[in-house]
Amino acid sequence: MSERNTETASQPPIVVDQGSTNTVAIAGFAFGLLSIGLYALLFYWASRLPGSPAELHQLQNDPSTLVQLVALGGSGALLNVVALILCVYGLLIPHRSRILALVGTVLFGVAFLGSASVVILGMLAPGT
Repeated sequence: MSERNTETASQPPIVVDQGSTNTVAIAGFAFGLLSIGLYALLFYWASRLPGSPAELHQLQNDPSTLVQLVALGGSGALLNVVALILCVYGLLIPHRSRILALVGTVLFGVAFLGSASVVILGMLAPGT
């Protein structure tokens, strides 16, 4: 019985580094920052649109502007979803730092809910 104890004592201890780099969370955070940048650009372009209903109605005849706005918003939303998935997955990886993953999950979750609420409110707006 004492021989078994010396065999287990001679094995090196398992060292767990809690400060290891969480590459998945870093990638998710980078994608999320890019999506927030795209949202900012989208809202900047949207703020430069004409304000009167007649001028907005003329925009329907200019498909290039509408396609650019939809592509910008869709790209931002897609990157936001990817960032959110990566940050949530970064929380689940064992033996990795979870700080950036937690911050990213909260930040990009709020950004996703905000952008989804803007889309929903835009669809509910009367007269569109």
